[in-house]
Amino acid sequence: MPCIIRSGYDADFDEVRLIRYSHDSFRGHRPDGRAYHALNPSVFFFEHATYVDALFTCVEVFFGGLDADDEPRLYHETCEWYRRYGISAREMPASLDDFGDYFTHALATELDPVPGLDWYRDQLLRPDYWLFQQLPTRAVRAMQHPVAAQMLGITVSATDRRALARFAGRLRTMDAVRPRRNIHPDDLADKVLAARRSVQTIAARP
Repeated sequence: MPCIIRSGYDADFDEVRLIRYSHDSFRGHRPDGRAYHALNPSVFFFEHATYVDALFTCVEVFFGGLDADDEPRLYHETCEWYRRYGISAREMPASLDDFGDYFTHALATELDPVPGLDWYRDQLLRPDYWLFQQLPTRAVRAMQHPVAAQMLGITVSATDRRALARFAGRLRTMDAVRPRRNIHPDDLADKVLAARRSVQTIAARP
């Protein structure tokens, strides 16, 4: 995960290539018999799309969301992020609205939980790695995408949502006082803070 986050901020470093070429050997057949390869643009872009959706969710939940001008700007930045991998962008929607339609359709028609869900179920519901292990279990449940929650067989409760709201509130308070504490990996702090200042400058223009 740290190297994926770095790839969003830096186009010229070894981990961008590591992400790209580590997918070379991921291939096989889906339960319906169709062959797949991780570097097929339709497969690779869907993987990227899950990070885009997660990014927008985190901004909404933990930082109060973006305004109408900043949302499409962020989406176009995620498009630049994807292009760094050197994979065909033919699957990439041109706008945020089109991306929403694409992602909803892909989840309904292409996402197959077999066999990956059994492999990653424990990590999805109780992460034990990196920053995510700090999340309370109920907050993790509340953050699941509705499609993921359905596949995992969980019903998000009001108690789960309150746990997430409390945790998000603590992060927002920390961000107001010590923003570097919320930036991971640590070595990206200067770039992240510079990007925030740029957005704030644009937003302040008449």
